[in-house]
Amino acid sequence: MGNYRLTRNRTRLIEEQREIPIARTCDVIVAGGGSGGVGAAVAAGRMGAETLLIERNAFLGGTSTGGMMAVFWAPSDSFSGYMRDVLDELLRLGAAQTGAFVPFDQEVLKQIHLRNVTKAGVDLLFHTWIVDAIVGDNQIKGAIVENKSGRQAILAHTVIDATADGDVAAFAGAKFRMGREDGAMRPVSVIFRMGNVDLSKLAEYALTHPNQFIADQGMNYVKREEGKLRLVGFFDLVKAARERGELDKECHHLRIESAHFDKKVVLINTVRVYGINGTNPWELTRGELEARKQMEELVAFMKRDVPGFESAFLMDSSATLGVRETRHIIGEYVLNYEDVKTGRHFDDVVVYNCCHLPFGKEMHSPDGGEVAENDVANRSDPWPRLCHEIPFRSLVVKGVKNLLIAGRCISVTHEADRNTRNIAACVMTGQAAGTAAALASKCGVPPLDLNIRLLQSALRRQGVDFGREVPGLEAGGPASV
Repeated sequence: MGNYRLTRNRTRLIEEQREIPIARTCDVIVAGGGSGGVGAAVAAGRMGAETLLIERNAFLGGTSTGGMMAVFWAPSDSFSGYMRDVLDELLRLGAAQTGAFVPFDQEVLKQIHLRNVTKAGVDLLFHTWIVDAIVGDNQIKGAIVENKSGRQAILAHTVIDATADGDVAAFAGAKFRMGREDGAMRPVSVIFRMGNVDLSKLAEYALTHPNQFIADQGMNYVKREEGKLRLVGFFDLVKAARERGELDKECHHLRIESAHFDKKVVLINTVRVYGINGTNPWELTRGELEARKQMEELVAFMKRDVPGFESAFLMDSSATLGVRETRHIIGEYVLNYEDVKTGRHFDDVVVYNCCHLPFGKEMHSPDGGEVAENDVANRSDPWPRLCHEIPFRSLVVKGVKNLLIAGRCISVTHEADRNTRNIAACVMTGQAAGTAAALASKCGVPPLDLNIRLLQSALRRQGVDFGREVPGLEAGGPASV
C-alpha cells in the first residue's frame, strides 16, 4: 500500500518512499509475448537460459493472434529457424497456406506458441505490465512490474524489449524516434471476420471485374481449386459508398486478407485511423472508438453492396487496436532503406528477411491515400520480392548495456521499418536476440561484447538461414568467445 500526498496546487501526487519486493531473479527477461517476444523466449529457453516471459495479455502472439493479423506478410519459402518450425507445424495441422503471403489460423498459432514456449522451459507471467526499468551505471538490471499482486521487481542479467512500442528501452532512458522524421506514424486498425459469406459468388464477381482490383497477383488472386482467395479492390463500389458518406473519407478499397471456403469466413483488413500515437492511452482510446465505428460502416457496406455478403454477419474482431508504428529505438546501428533496397551485406548479420511489398513505396503512409486512384505503386504495379539482412547491432540498444530489442521497435528508419515490422521478421529478430541474451548470460558479458561468430554459429545450428555463406561459419564457427 502506498502513501500519497497531494501538492498544494493539486496538479501532482507525491508518492512517499517505499520498498519494492524482488519477486524473481533470472538470466533473461523477455518483455512482451508478441511475435518478437515468443521468438526470443523460445530461443533463450532452448539455449538453457533461465528465462521469464512477461506479457500483459493472457495469450501469446500479439498482433498475429489477438490482433487477428492472421497473415504472414512474407513468402513461405523464405522462412528459417523458429519461423520455419512454426510454419511446418501450422501446415501439419492444416492451419496455413503457402505462397507470397501465408494466411493462417490465429487460434492454432496461439496454441503452437504456448506449447513451444513452455516446452523450452520458459516461465510465463501473464496479466502483468512492465512499468519501469531498473538501471544503474548505464546498465539495465531488471524491470519493475505491476499486476494484481501489486508492484514487484524482477532482476536479470539481460533484458529483451519485445513490447513493440519499445517501452522498456524508453523507461531505461534509451534514445528513440517516433515514427517518421516529422513524428507522423502509420495508421492503426481493427481487423475483423465475416461469416456465412457466399465465396463462390464473391469469387465470380472478382473474376468478371478484374479492373476493380490491384494488379499484383501475389496480393490479389482467386484460386478456387486450391480454396484460396485474397482480394484488394472493389474500387467502384467503395468509391460510390464513400461519396455517399457511408464510408470513411480515407477508405479507398476493401481488403480481404484471406478466406476459408469450407467455413464461409473471410478476414477483413480495411479499417484505417490516422493521427494516433500508440504510446498515448487517450489517443489509443480515440483510435479504438473510431476504428469500431469504421468497422460497423464496412459491415453495412459489404452486406448492402458487395456480392456474396448479402447474408453474411460480423463474426468477431481483434481484441485490441492494431498499431503499426511508434518508437524506433536507437541501436548501435540504424538500418536504413538503402541497406534494404541494395541488399547490403553485414558482417554481423543475424536475420535474412524477405518481403513482398511495393518497391520503394509506403504501403500504409501516415499521410493517407492508401490504394487511392493516384496510388499507382499499390494499385497498378506488380510488387517485387525484396530480401535483405538485419545486423545484430540493430538489436543492441545504444547507451544501455545488457538491453536488447526485438520485433517492431528495433533500430531502423521509418522507411526500412515497412520491411522489418512484418510478423516473420519480428519472430526472427526475436530468435536472434534471445540466442544472444542466453549466450551473454552464460559468458557473463554484455551482448555487444559477444563474439559475433559464436552467435551466428548458434543461430545456424538452430536452422537460421542468412541468405549467403558467412565467412567463418562454413565449418561450424568458433566454439567459444
